[in-house]
Amino acid sequence: VRKALATGEASLGTRIVMTNTAGRVIHLTASSAALKDSTGKILGAFEILRDLTKEVEAEEMLKEAYLREEEAKEKLQERVQDLSTILTRVADGDLTPRALATGEDDVMDQLIRKTNETLDRMAELISQTQRAAYTVVTGINHISRGNQSLAQRTEQQAAAMEETSATVEQLITTIGQNTHNTQRADNLSKEAVAVAQVGGATVEKTAQAMSEMAEASRRVVEMMSLINEITFQTNLLSINAAVEAARAGDQGRGFAVVANEVRSLARRSSEASKDIQNLVREIQEKVANGKEWVGELETGFMKIIQTIKQVSDALTEVSLATQEGSQGIEQIGRAVAEMTDVIEHNAALVDQLAHTTDILNKKSELLQSMSSRFVLAEESRVDFEEASFEALITPSRVDKKPNKWPTPRASSPRWTPAPPKEKESRELEDIDSELGEGFEEF
Repeated sequence: VRKALATGEASLGTRIVMTNTAGRVIHLTASSAALKDSTGKILGAFEILRDLTKEVEAEEMLKEAYLREEEAKEKLQERVQDLSTILTRVADGDLTPRALATGEDDVMDQLIRKTNETLDRMAELISQTQRAAYTVVTGINHISRGNQSLAQRTEQQAAAMEETSATVEQLITTIGQNTHNTQRADNLSKEAVAVAQVGGATVEKTAQAMSEMAEASRRVVEMMSLINEITFQTNLLSINAAVEAARAGDQGRGFAVVANEVRSLARRSSEASKDIQNLVREIQEKVANGKEWVGELETGFMKIIQTIKQVSDALTEVSLATQEGSQGIEQIGRAVAEMTDVIEHNAALVDQLAHTTDILNKKSELLQSMSSRFVLAEESRVDFEEASFEALITPSRVDKKPNKWPTPRASSPRWTPAPPKEKESRELEDIDSELGEGFEEF
């Protein structure tokens, strides 16, 4: 107002701060102007006051809110930057850093807690992955070594089975020849039994003939005894006739000559009869000896026949046993052939297993390489000595046993595994394709 009165000029919106009796600060705006007459002479002045306290307080509140918002924004940017730095390190494979919550339990604290939980889960997953990958790698290496040993043993077994098969074939041939020879010997022994039986029958007939000859000789001796008696009587008659002829004198001279002739004939008959008796007795003795010899021969023939029968029975049993042995050897040969097929099949599977193991080894090494890029905290790091496959298994008793398979001969041809069957090949190819999927570097 003074200014308006002094200068005659108006003032608009001048800010005035006052304190009332209660000590409260009051914000005002003052507008003043001079009152003039028509000539321009200042007659007086007036002033208009406007209370701006509420507006100023509202402005202060807005300003404070803005400052708080800016402060919160800067703080949020710092927290987001910290979280971004942590995630950048995580993207580089470092899983050790963790974000710190402010304790305000706001959205960022919740995000930080979830991020830390995610990193903990990722660290646990990577640790388990590293452990599993190392176990798989060492296990596959263990399987690979065992597979190589199995392949070598399978090859040795195949060579041994090949030699066994050749030996069995030779044995089958030899047993077949023995069977043929045994059957032939059995047939010959049966023929010998038949011949010996015929010879025994002949000897028996000879013994019977000798008995008949002995009986005939005995009858001849009896007849010769009768002839000797007749001769003796004839001799007596001739003597009596000679005596009677001597008594008759000349008339009985002719009768005496006849009597002498009869006596001479009787004497010669007696001598011949004695010779015949002696000859017949010699024949009887020889027939008796021959009969005894024929009896011994018959006994010998019976023993020979019995022995030949025993030999024939034994040869029959040997022939049957040889035939059974031949059948058994043939079964062994078929079993050896089946075992050879099984070994060839196993060798093909071992070859496919080696191929599959190689693929698994590459994939597990890739997985191990990818998981090893992550840096873990000390408590999450893997103890590879404890995670090795050898530490997780008990040594097999097979590994403790020495290799008892014979070493293949130098002259034996090297055995080549047969290709796998079409169905098994397709199954293994499917396994390879499944193993090849899902492993991509990131």
